[in-house]
Amino acid sequence: MSKTQLTSMECPSCGGQLEVSADGVSAKCRFCGSTQILQQPTAQLDRLKDLPNASLTIRHRMPTISLDSARTKIIEEFERDPIGFRAPETLDMKVEGGYLPVWFVEATIHCSWYGKYSETRTVTKYRSVTKHRTVTKTRLNGEPYSTTESYTEQEPYTDTETVWHPCNGAHDFAAFFKMPANGDFALENAFLPREFDPGKTQSGFPTPEPKHLVHPATVTQREAWEKHGCLALITEQANRECASQAEQLEKVVPKVDRADFMLVFLPFAVVTYSANGREYRHLFDLTDGSFTGDMVALDHTSVDAEGLDSAVHLAHTSQREIDKKIADGQAEIARKRRDIFSPVRKWGWAFALPGLLFFVAAGSGYGLIWALFWLVLIGVSVKFLIIRSKASSEAEAMKQGIEAGFPKETPWRTFITDRRRDLLRLRRIVGDRTTITSQLPPDEAEKHSEHMQRLRQLEGEDSPQAVQEAERIACSLCEVPPSLPAEMSR
Repeated sequence: MSKTQLTSMECPSCGGQLEVSADGVSAKCRFCGSTQILQQPTAQLDRLKDLPNASLTIRHRMPTISLDSARTKIIEEFERDPIGFRAPETLDMKVEGGYLPVWFVEATIHCSWYGKYSETRTVTKYRSVTKHRTVTKTRLNGEPYSTTESYTEQEPYTDTETVWHPCNGAHDFAAFFKMPANGDFALENAFLPREFDPGKTQSGFPTPEPKHLVHPATVTQREAWEKHGCLALITEQANRECASQAEQLEKVVPKVDRADFMLVFLPFAVVTYSANGREYRHLFDLTDGSFTGDMVALDHTSVDAEGLDSAVHLAHTSQREIDKKIADGQAEIARKRRDIFSPVRKWGWAFALPGLLFFVAAGSGYGLIWALFWLVLIGVSVKFLIIRSKASSEAEAMKQGIEAGFPKETPWRTFITDRRRDLLRLRRIVGDRTTITSQLPPDEAEKHSEHMQRLRQLEGEDSPQAVQEAERIACSLCEVPPSLPAEMSR
């Protein structure tokens, strides 16, 4: 084949015939005139190798899943979702294949570490102790006498002490990194394989297949290394690796002896389509079938949002009215109870008479007054108990009569229980309509996807957590007060 000979393939933009140059670097479409970069010339690849002590190997993986299979798997994902978009096969799905360049790095790290180890040994120490002794002294008249005096003496004792000795050494380990090698894609750069087996790759650039583009590597070794913060990550790993080397680790100095960079082109497909007034975008791994990006489109007509909102307010208002009737009835019970027990409170003052007789009898000591005290006390107590018993019976009958007229309906709890799946689905639809996951930062996109998946999981559960989540959604979406204490306590 001569150098000017061309190879034909399909244009990923319009499906027309591409003319690929013999060097395999670029191709031009005969129909739309677009130029596609298929692989990079050697000079560009040499520019990528700009990190000292770093090697560069170029490899690729071949796709095991076709673009049609990727489309089919996305449609299956629609069908698995209870509110997945109806008739997804009618959507105008655009499936573009390509190879995404990714840096895989294995760095050999040599660590010099400094620390201390301890030695416990037995030593002899001295302490001051006070002792006493008898001595003979002479008075002024020359007469001798005995007395006791105190004195201090250094006494030896045995103790243990810990001595720290400096130590140092070296420790080698390997650090692994994976980083995007193309900075033009937001969604694609977030799509890095969790596990990678170099044995499944082939040497060199991939041969472009129909409707597949080889995206060029534009991020150099140094740019990827610094943007990914590899040195900081190596320092953290070095401290973990050397933690067991010394009893007290004081300093770790890691040094990158060698960094083996492997530029791997991974096959993927981007599936895009428009639904619900917005664009959905999924990134599909053509080697294992996994995909990321947006959640698949939901059927926004599967829930009557306006009708559900109206039903929420109706149930909430009805429950408020019922709670008010119950609160008014409980207030009436308390008022009538006070009226019924009014005679009981009045008869309580009658105990002042036997109390007075008690003080008189205790002061006089007359037996007649003591007899009168007991007689009055027993009479007042019996009368008080009779009146109180009658009041209690009347109050209980009054309470039961009023409570019998309380409404038995629980419209709010009934609504939340019966319509919780619709509420959960509405929350998913609102989140799907307002948030495009691919436009979020990676951490927020992951939280959003987890939240949407959790809502999907709750739809199939009858747990109290699912009901509580539906209640919170009803309150947040329909702007109603978040609690109904009277109703929830029944």
